[in-house]
Amino acid sequence: ATMTGIPGLSGDAAVTDLALDVTVGLGDRMTANGTLAAKLSGRRAGAALQQIAPIDARFGWRAASGAQPAGWDVDAKLDGISGDGLATIIDLDEAMRKEIGKDARITAKAASAGERDIAFEVQSTLDRLKADLRGQLVGDELIIANSSADITIPGAQATELLNAISAKNDEGGKKKEPAWKQVGAVGVKATLTSVRVKIGGSAVEAAPAAADPAAAPAAVAAKPGIKLPPGTSAVVRLDLRPVTLVPTSGETVVVETVSVAIDAPGLTKPATVKANASISGTGTGASKFPLALDAKLVDWGSADGSILGDRMRVDGTLKAEHASTRVLGALLGMGTELEEAIGPDITVDAAVASTAPGSAVANATVASKYMQMQAPAIHLDAGVITVAAPKPVVIDFIPSEPLRRRYLAAINPIFRDVRLADEKKPIRFTVDAVTYPLDGNRAALDGDMKLVVGDVLLERNPNNAVLNTLKIFQAKDGKLVEGVIDPLVVTIRQGQLKYKDFSIGIERQGKGWVTRLIFDGDIDLTREPPYARAIAANYPLASVAREVVNVLPSEDGGGSIANALNTISLGMADAVQLRIRLRGPLGEVNGQPAKLEQKVKVILNTKDIGKDVGKTVESIGEKIGDLFGKKKKKGSNP
Repeated sequence: ATMTGIPGLSGDAAVTDLALDVTVGLGDRMTANGTLAAKLSGRRAGAALQQIAPIDARFGWRAASGAQPAGWDVDAKLDGISGDGLATIIDLDEAMRKEIGKDARITAKAASAGERDIAFEVQSTLDRLKADLRGQLVGDELIIANSSADITIPGAQATELLNAISAKNDEGGKKKEPAWKQVGAVGVKATLTSVRVKIGGSAVEAAPAAADPAAAPAAVAAKPGIKLPPGTSAVVRLDLRPVTLVPTSGETVVVETVSVAIDAPGLTKPATVKANASISGTGTGASKFPLALDAKLVDWGSADGSILGDRMRVDGTLKAEHASTRVLGALLGMGTELEEAIGPDITVDAAVASTAPGSAVANATVASKYMQMQAPAIHLDAGVITVAAPKPVVIDFIPSEPLRRRYLAAINPIFRDVRLADEKKPIRFTVDAVTYPLDGNRAALDGDMKLVVGDVLLERNPNNAVLNTLKIFQAKDGKLVEGVIDPLVVTIRQGQLKYKDFSIGIERQGKGWVTRLIFDGDIDLTREPPYARAIAANYPLASVAREVVNVLPSEDGGGSIANALNTISLGMADAVQLRIRLRGPLGEVNGQPAKLEQKVKVILNTKDIGKDVGKTVESIGEKIGDLFGKKKKKGSNP
């Protein structure tokens, strides 16, 4: 018997060599018993039949009699399943065919249990799915107990899956190279102590729209919700077998153990989640990344299966003791950057306690070689993280190159080439207040922060638009330049970062500084990388490198910066200044540091004019106006 056009199948299925032996008994109660033997085969169009597996089955039936209900039982076995044969009706690649092999076996038993209920057992020896399942179907509820399943995802598919999860586009819209070069086969053993689920329940459904969509934000009206089948409960344990991961850049790591235990006796009852993991590196001096999570969830679900994220109460702890940052960096696709940024290992001790439905407060300490963090009170309410006085987050850190490049440079490019003059006095970053949604929407980010730096050493870098303008940084001796960075106060509103009167002293002279720059900044954090609409400072004329600023465009037009530098007397000291404004992305674009747009404007700072200057303010003002084609109007002040 050949069956064609079956939905979901790529070929024709056929049953051959069928033999049916049935014995029917008549009397007080009718009975029927029998056996079935057949061969299940398949074929592609125009090809010969190829055996998939032989089928051996037994069945029995008895009619109702008196108080005894009717009953039935059946068992079936497919022994010696052929991967090549199965490929005739299902699309399987060569690797999958080999994994099924020629001797895989599936057996199943089922029997009536009451008028409408069914008890069953299923065993499988397939390489992809080894299973020993026992359970019942009671009405529309599936119950599985004291069972296990061992699922394997081949390496090629695991690699493709992980790369799809981590895939991101760069600023130019081009896909970055895959994060993972190779991932070994992923095997998970599930121990099912008890699982109950309604048949036909949906896992995800859209939340109902507001009664008046115009009166509610569109994002709320369209927000999807997760929904489990009503009556779902589970007591399960998941254990991951060791798997090797080879990143495109960075060290190969081995996920040695991951175990997750879930005890959720019902949607409306408290649930517990416990997880432990150990991941190790394979390079020289390989170390481990241990992780332990212990959490309790209350009011997390409703009787209809809805997940109540806005009402859930969570209490738990997260610990990682001397965890390797090299291993973590490899997992995050950061290569050795994380290790270079914060040190070889990190210790995390965090706890969260529910305070009200949908709200919690967490505290955390993080310690590494180059960073110490204290977060005494981080509040979570309705998916939004907040920090508020009098319990700020305080981070003390040594500014490694990755930290400077990735984070500090987004505030001001000068930080890209900063070293601390005294490594025993780290930078202190204080978050006095912050509001940040868990969905990562930086347009909703608000904050008040302070950065305290102190004495620093500044490196020479031709790509640093802030420093390269100064004469001292054009010297060829390669020596570090002494500097001081005064406290920086930052405000962020709706993802827009701003600061003003940010003072930096450069090149020590006795107890003071040859040059002092005072910055203001306006930066859009909602863009990737962050985008500087304007970072500006006044540079005293005597401090600038003429060969650099000569070629910069003027904001005023009509003249040139070169003429201003050659004509205006340096005897004016700091009175004549160049206001240099930077604009552009603060980070890498297409894998390369972005070059900032620079513009210059000549200004006159009258408060810095000394009494012995041989020119009047008015004449200086006229001279500047002439240079840029702006004639002074009669009766106006310079």
